[in-house]
Order: sequence, then structure tokens, then C-alpha cells
Amino acid sequence: MQFYNKRISQAVEVLSNYKPKEPFANFLKEYFKKHKEMGSRDRKEVRNLSYLAIRWMALTNKDSQAFKLFAEQIADFRTLEKTIAETHLSNDKLLDYLTTQLSSQVSLEDYLAYIKKPLPVYLLDISKEKILYNKLLQGNIEAEQLPSKAIKIPADSNLNSVVLPDFTYIVQDLGCQLACENLAQFKGDLWWDACSGAGGKTINLLNGKPKIKIHCTDNRGSILEELKSRIPNRFGRSITLNVVNLLRDNLSMSHSFNHILIDAPCSGSGTWARSPENFLNISSELVEDYANQQQNILVRIFESAKPNTHIHYITCSAFAIENELNIKKLIEKYPENIQVISDQYFNGTNAEYETIYLCSLLKVA
Repeated sequence: MQFYNKRISQAVEVLSNYKPKEPFANFLKEYFKKHKEMGSRDRKEVRNLSYLAIRWMALTNKDSQAFKLFAEQIADFRTLEKTIAETHLSNDKLLDYLTTQLSSQVSLEDYLAYIKKPLPVYLLDISKEKILYNKLLQGNIEAEQLPSKAIKIPADSNLNSVVLPDFTYIVQDLGCQLACENLAQFKGDLWWDACSGAGGKTINLLNGKPKIKIHCTDNRGSILEELKSRIPNRFGRSITLNVVNLLRDNLSMSHSFNHILIDAPCSGSGTWARSPENFLNISSELVEDYANQQQNILVRIFESAKPNTHIHYITCSAFAIENELNIKKLIEKYPENIQVISDQYFNGTNAEYETIYLCSLLKVA
């Protein structure tokens, strides 16, 4: 009990120094660098308790000191975890926010249950020989090969304990992998990943469709350098990279492609089970800003694309204003020039993965 209470005090100390506008994972990384006396077990337990505390604080609208008093009345970590999973939402501000923002295709009840516990980790085997699953089992990692290509492992798995060749896998949530499986069904070999980031979707598409060519752009040169470092050699000739600002630069390059993938900047609300600190800093204005930016990107790319181009709009948001309402606005603006091929959520709120929205459009003459 004394050891458990010490861990609670350590987690509360972490949270007392945390400012919610910063990603908590980044803050923790820097915090642990400054506290080198903490071993791997210390860091793991403090990390897990801190995330539990954040979930409880979001649900109850109380601070870290209130969490300390609450947690000290409970005997152990497992009981605390179970108790928080059974905690009802009493934060009226959060309830009003979610009721207003969530898509009608995402159940509020499922979403609230989803944010109370950590999600497992999902991997995609990108090795030519597909060795990952067996290597994980040999390394005593509890791995599950899913009917899709994804491999599921517990959130606290230590992948550093498994010796793997370079370019064996990427970490990619199941929702994202399911969306990529949908994209892989489309014919046409010339793709533009317009908001590529570090290139997870590009790598996934090449893993399943090695003959396609993908041009990756982002407004951050540093993230494109990271993408370059993640690409297996056998995909190297299939990818080109360029820094592009979608809101400012000339987009005439769009005429060169059969498919344009817009993985738009968004609130990330479909992923907040992994980053629950976002619930401590909710803002309708921020979501509206994202929606306006997304609409501007959609319009600019749609206007620049040639007829018969497929445009695939994707977000990791569960909010209607960023998803189907954005598509509705685009259709209202160009009612004669858009054919909706598919419009769907890969909804992980009741299935332990992130929620992804994907709408595939065809620009017609």
C-alpha cells in the first residue's frame, strides 16, 4: 500500500507540472529525461497512473489533488483502473461539447466508454518475408494476428526486447489500416498523398500495391525527412517528396494523378483514447478552425484536379463538422461535378481502435 501511494504521489507531481496544451507523451518524455533516477519499471507505472488520472480528471472535472485523495482510498492499481472504467461522466462541459460535436454515426455511450481505458497497439508488417508475427512470439510478446493485416499487441509491450531487422514494421492503428485497405481497392497507379506527414498511409499503400507511384507532400520539410528515413529500400523508387503548402502554393501538379489523398489536419478526436489530455483543453473554436482549414484545402485541391480524378478525404476525427458536414459543403458548392463513391466511418469506439473517417469522391466534368 505504501508503494502504491508513493506511485500516486509521483503521478500527481508529474501532473502538477503539466500544461494541457502540450501533448502529454512529449511532456512525459522530457520529464523522465530530467529524472534519471527513475528506472524502467518506475517510468512505466508512473506513466500508466498519470494517464489514468487524466481520464478521471476529464470525466469528473476535478484536479490532480482531488485525484490523489480519490486514488488513496483504493487498494491497488488494478482496482483503480476498474473503478475509473466504471466512473460516470459528471463533467457537464465535456458532455455538452461531445453531444454537440460527435457525428450521429458515433454513439456517445460508446465514445465515453472508449475514452476510459487505453487502446492496444497495432503493427503493420512491411518486411518482404512477413516475419514480424513469429518474431514477436519468439520474443514473448503477446501478439494476435487479426483477419486484416494488422497485428495487435498490448499497449505496454516492450518492442525493444525483440531483435528485428530494419524496416520490419510500422506502428499503425487498426482504423488507419482498415481505411488503407479500402483505398487499395481503387485502380490507378498515380497517387498524390497531399498531407503525407511521416508517411504511414503511403507505406501501407505501397506494402499492398507495390507497383503504384506516390508523390508525398507536406508543409514541413522535417516531417518529409522522417518519412524518407522510414521507407524500405524496395519502395524508394516509388516515392517522390516535395514541400508544399496546400493553402498557398500552386497546385497544378494535381493534373498528374489518378488519386489524391487528403489526410487533413484535424482535432484528432477519433484518437483521444490514446491522448486523453485533449479532454482537459476542449475548444469548439479550435474544431471550427480545423473545419475551415479543411474546407479550404478541399476546395483548392478539388478545383485544381482534372476530371475523373478520385479525391479521398480522410481524418482521425469523430466530429461531424470536420467530416460529413465538410463534404456536404463541398457538394453544395459543386453539385454537378462530384460523385460520392463511398462515405464511411471506421468506428473503433466499441472495438478498441481509433475512429477514422474516409470519403472517396470522383470529380466529374
